[in-house]
Amino acid sequence: MKNQLKSFILLFFYFTSYLCGTNKPQSIDNRGSSSTRVKQNYRFDKLLDDGSYTISIENISGNIKLRGHEGSGAKLTLTKIAHGIPENEIDEVHKLARAFITHFENEELILISGGEKNPYKGSTENVFELELPKNINLNFELLGGDIDVSNINGELILESQGGDISLESCEGRIETKTEGGDIQLINVHGVIRSHSYGGSLKASNARGEIYLSSIGGNINLNQISGITDVQTTGGSITLFNVSGEKIGCRTSGGSIQGENLSGNITLNSSGNSIDVSTINGEVNLFTSGGSIIVDDLEGILKCEASSGNIEMTGITGSVDCVTSAGDVSLELVYDSSTKDNNVHLETHAGDAFINIPEGLEGNINSTIYQADSEKDLNCEFPLLTKISDRTITGRGIIGGGTVPINIEVYNGSITIKQD
Repeated sequence: MKNQLKSFILLFFYFTSYLCGTNKPQSIDNRGSSSTRVKQNYRFDKLLDDGSYTISIENISGNIKLRGHEGSGAKLTLTKIAHGIPENEIDEVHKLARAFITHFENEELILISGGEKNPYKGSTENVFELELPKNINLNFELLGGDIDVSNINGELILESQGGDISLESCEGRIETKTEGGDIQLINVHGVIRSHSYGGSLKASNARGEIYLSSIGGNINLNQISGITDVQTTGGSITLFNVSGEKIGCRTSGGSIQGENLSGNITLNSSGNSIDVSTINGEVNLFTSGGSIIVDDLEGILKCEASSGNIEMTGITGSVDCVTSAGDVSLELVYDSSTKDNNVHLETHAGDAFINIPEGLEGNINSTIYQADSEKDLNCEFPLLTKISDRTITGRGIIGGGTVPINIEVYNGSITIKQD
């Protein structure tokens, strides 16, 4: 029993009210209520900086500010603030609202847990300030409050039932979740999973595997590298300077905007538009209720729109583009080093436009179904045309004709230009 007692230290917050050097509240309002603040400091001088220890906080609400440092040793400062408490109930409220700090040495764990709920009128709040070794693990499950963590490496599992979460200069396995708050990740590295019910997510200068999701909030990514998978319901997604082996974005009801992207990219918007520029790689774009705009792309491009226009400019590479109801326009850029390109444009209720650059050797096959006139097919160089049962076909070869260019339009027109 003595060994068990020695294996942990149990510290209680038996608070004594103080303000301006007195044991009484500084002010009491006309209803006999007051605000008091009590601060307690705890030190763990032998806490190692080797990633073996875990700091756990549970069953308590409050704002947390945590900073990591090089070397061993930890300091915990807990401030208890009571508002609107009748003077004769202050001492009892602080006792009931005390927190417990338990040090389980054998398990390399420090546990901070909440006390009893306050049965009195008024309210209490907690402020946690922690200075910890840089290499440490965190496991926080707050009933409410903000979490602000910086300069920590380890396994970080952070959850708040109502507050914002901010991480900066952290590395490891990171999981964050909040109900109703925002999440911000700055200079983080590792396997990162973050979710917010109703809040936005922002990540900048992040590397590794990044999985972000929100219900009702926007997602903003900047300076991201690695595997990226983000989704939101009811919000928009913006991506700037994002690269990686695999990049996936999905939104229901919001738009997607991206610039300076590279890798294997899939963007899907249900009900809104996609607007991207300066892209390199294999790109798949899908929307079911908006337009698609692509500018300055090198690689392989596939676009599908259920109802919206598709506009592509400065494209070097292969293109496969289909829209069920909208216009399609494509401006190609010639690159002599690019091989095995092909182009397919298709619209079922709209017009098609393509600009073929000088030097590109194309084999053109164009078809208009349900055509109204021969004038629906317009080309700046001769095509071999054929008309049959309101279907117009036009075929032509530019140079060696090595790049297949297929254009299909239903009840619309085709315009082919050459620079």
